[in-house]
Amino acid sequence: MNILVYGLNFSPELTGSGKYTGEMATWFAENNFNVEVIAAVPHYPEWKLNSKFENKWSIEKKDNLIIKRCPIFIPKDITGYKRILHEFSFHLTSLWHWLPCFFKRYDVIISVAPPMLIGIYPTVYNFFWRKCIHVYHIQDLQVDVARELKLINSKILLSILYRAEKLILKNAGIISSISDGMKDKLLSKAIDKQKYFMLPNWVETDFIKPLAPNISMLQRYGLTINDFIVLYCGSIGEKQGLEIMIDAAKHLEGFQNIKFLICGNGVQKDALISYAESMELNNIIFANTLPYNELPDLLSIAHIHLVIQKAATSDLLMPSKLTTILSAGGVSIITANPGTTLYNLIHKHNLGICIEPGSALALSETILFTYNNYSIMENKKLNARNYALSFLDKENILNRLKKAIEK
Repeated sequence: MNILVYGLNFSPELTGSGKYTGEMATWFAENNFNVEVIAAVPHYPEWKLNSKFENKWSIEKKDNLIIKRCPIFIPKDITGYKRILHEFSFHLTSLWHWLPCFFKRYDVIISVAPPMLIGIYPTVYNFFWRKCIHVYHIQDLQVDVARELKLINSKILLSILYRAEKLILKNAGIISSISDGMKDKLLSKAIDKQKYFMLPNWVETDFIKPLAPNISMLQRYGLTINDFIVLYCGSIGEKQGLEIMIDAAKHLEGFQNIKFLICGNGVQKDALISYAESMELNNIIFANTLPYNELPDLLSIAHIHLVIQKAATSDLLMPSKLTTILSAGGVSIITANPGTTLYNLIHKHNLGICIEPGSALALSETILFTYNNYSIMENKKLNARNYALSFLDKENILNRLKKAIEK
């Protein structure tokens, strides 16, 4: 079976959709499918070209996997306008690799949104090759998020984007997303319920697992075994509202052994560092994203894991960092309003503690509560690990996708 995977982000990017798209393509190739990938050069979450690549067209071959890279516009300062140019540049440059694909037979095309318009070329391909299955996988309801966060205010532009989305959804053979909230939103767009397939972000549960605190990892950041570590590990972007971590750290600066470790990269990192510096805090440590092979050791040193996002995106996004936290058996504090998918998931399975989004006071009070009552968190740790084993295992999820495609 010939599979074409089309996505803006791809391995070796360590966070976001690129990580999962890369693992998915590699998994299919390792299971004897012929897989081609069209993707941009690696640049996320730093918004900087990966030093091992050049910003040009290229082709890599690895057994059953062929990766076709495209140059893109990578803005230094991220604005809504420049992000549109960034995504449009990929649509434009990827056409170079797409043109010969229109004359080749693929059994399956998997496109990964965002960008939302990633489904346009596969839709055009399906007009000529009717038997090809287009799997439109949605990691982020981009246009809905942009509207809710007021990143796009033009009614004309929103109308154009929603019309394009409608065309893609109508013609896709399988439509997948990563959460029940996204599923409900998609079904409200009048898609055929029989087309829908739940494809949550997965985790390698045999690699990301509960471990004793790694002493060398503690020493790397100037921490000790006696510190109570509050960890945020992930992208630092505009969708999270991470300023409340700095405000919470200010509330808790009198507790000398409560330390905040913010590990990641993204467009808002410099602003976040400046905000922390303006408060002259000495209980926050900023670090860069670590290689994937060091992630279990990083997770091992945290007492509390933070999953922060704005209220407006609670049902439109499912934070991918949560899967690794659960697999590591971590105690998490999650910003999510009652009634949202994320809130319901956490409460149904007793996986962590939900607080109201945007409240630094609620965050600091909850951290202090867990600090004073950490011994009673063992049940949440066990529930988190068991949930990951039951529902988030990589092999199980990708095998289900394989069977759905074959069916």
